[in-house]
Amino acid sequence: MMDRPQTSSLSIRLEKLKRSRLGQAAVRLSVRLGLNKAIRHVLFQATSRVLADNPVCLDQIEDGLLRIRITNLCNAQCRYCGLRSWSKEEQQRSMEPKWFYEYCRPLYEKLKIVLITGGDAFVARESFNYMKFLSENYPQVTVMTESNGQAFSERFQELACQNLFITHFSLNASCPEVFQKGCWAGKPGETAYLKALDNLWTYKALLESRGLDVFGPSVSMVINKDTAHDVIDFIKLALKLNARCASFFFDYTESDMAGSSFGQPETSRPALKTLMELERVLARRFFIYFRLWLPFAEAAPLQEEVEATPLAELQEKHREVLDLARDRSMSEELRQRNEIRAQRGKKVILFEEAWTPTIRMIEVCGKQVCFAPWKEIDLYPNGRLDFCGWYKETLNLRDFIENDSVDWSRILNSPEFRTIRNNIWNYCFDGCQTCCPMNNCTSPVIPIHKYGFDRIEAGA
Repeated sequence: MMDRPQTSSLSIRLEKLKRSRLGQAAVRLSVRLGLNKAIRHVLFQATSRVLADNPVCLDQIEDGLLRIRITNLCNAQCRYCGLRSWSKEEQQRSMEPKWFYEYCRPLYEKLKIVLITGGDAFVARESFNYMKFLSENYPQVTVMTESNGQAFSERFQELACQNLFITHFSLNASCPEVFQKGCWAGKPGETAYLKALDNLWTYKALLESRGLDVFGPSVSMVINKDTAHDVIDFIKLALKLNARCASFFFDYTESDMAGSSFGQPETSRPALKTLMELERVLARRFFIYFRLWLPFAEAAPLQEEVEATPLAELQEKHREVLDLARDRSMSEELRQRNEIRAQRGKKVILFEEAWTPTIRMIEVCGKQVCFAPWKEIDLYPNGRLDFCGWYKETLNLRDFIENDSVDWSRILNSPEFRTIRNNIWNYCFDGCQTCCPMNNCTSPVIPIHKYGFDRIEAGA
């Protein structure tokens, strides 16, 4: 295939196009229509100058995030996992080590967080070596991991403890019986759950022995018809594990995530109301999050009921949970973590970066927008290269490998990324998944502070 079209009349037309606002629309149209690479190249070149001088379109990757899926392999069989719908080839694919050992090097100096995910962060052949490589060569960067916990062995625990990792574990239940019923059935599910839980107890003891108990992991649970009754016990377990926070996700296989109502309201609504009650009782003490992948028409009436209930009544109802969190403080624990990070030469982590680095807002040229197009890079084992895993496929790393190296400035300020930034800044979310909270300018991310971190209430 030719690198560039040879038709002079096309070049003349494109020269005119690049001076017009229609150029941006042409970029989007070429992607939608799947035009061949040569034509897309010319269309993108025609619009690049239009966007080049617009500050809205420039990256802000300094202190940003690399979300890197080093493998698609996973050692679990959760019934609702989206990976199970992938081809066997994709499920078993791992990233070429050269990509993260060499090609990503120019990025590391600029980043604040490298989020290693999968699959499972700890099951790749290079998992340990890569985490050690980052810790030794880029000590200012915080490594974050996402895992089910089974492979979080003692050597990973030691590495995480020494280097102040932000660890997250998808535990999904308070006990093996609920885990088997709602996540992974049979003896394999029981064995996996008990192994993961044992690793978390061991890690808790290790952190406490080093005076680093404020670096406890976050844990998460998927709520479905078989686990909804377990939310209170799960939060109790999280507090006993000295978890940093707990997140809850309503099972997307039970509901239309772009819809307005739960698919299983008889179990989901009571669970949601309970979480709202606990969020209020635990405000400023322990952070729980459940406002992602939530049919928002369900939230408003339940929130009104919870807000109308006297706090003392809720505290009495959830006395056992409150007692477990009595000495906890989100702000004090955050202060302690950042004090220790500074002593170790690491960058400060903001509250909204700590609970999840991938869902938050930033200000760009006077507007509050999703941070991802400006401050995130998302890299997959097949080379897929985006700014967010919830956006349609955009670029591929293989197209930017030249002379055995990668010029990241070409990626970060590519015509594709510049166009997307311009679109999202103007609240055009073409390409975003409909269930992403950032599709709505009044994002549900904002109530994180309203209902949990910043809530001040008499009697709390």
